[in-house]
Amino acid sequence: MTFAVLLAAVAAGVLGYVFGEAGRQTVITRTGVAYSSATQAIVQTGGWSYNIPLDVPWTDTQGTLHDGGRPSCLPAYRRASIVFGTVNITLAGATMRSVVWVRC
Repeated sequence: MTFAVLLAAVAAGVLGYVFGEAGRQTVITRTGVAYSSATQAIVQTGGWSYNIPLDVPWTDTQGTLHDGGRPSCLPAYRRASIVFGTVNITLAGATMRSVVWVRC
C-alpha cells in the first residue's frame, strides 16, 4: 500500500511540473527605435510592429523601476531607442507579441 501512495505522489508531482512548465511565458528582450504620439507608442524591429502600452512597468536611465505610467523616454511626438521585453500570446490561432516592460 505504501508503494502505491509513493507512486501516486511522484506521478502527481511530475504532472504538476509538466503542466506548470507549459503555462510559463519566456520574456524575450528586444531593441528598437520607438515613436510616440499623444495616445500611443510603437516600435518596429525584426519585421514586427509592437504597440507599447503607455502604462507599462519601466526602468529609467538611472535604473529606477517604475510600476507603471508612461515611460519618460517615450514623450509624445519623439523617437527614442529603447530596450523592451515581449511575450508571445496565441489567441484563436493567431500569435502576437505583447510588450511587458520597457527600459529607457
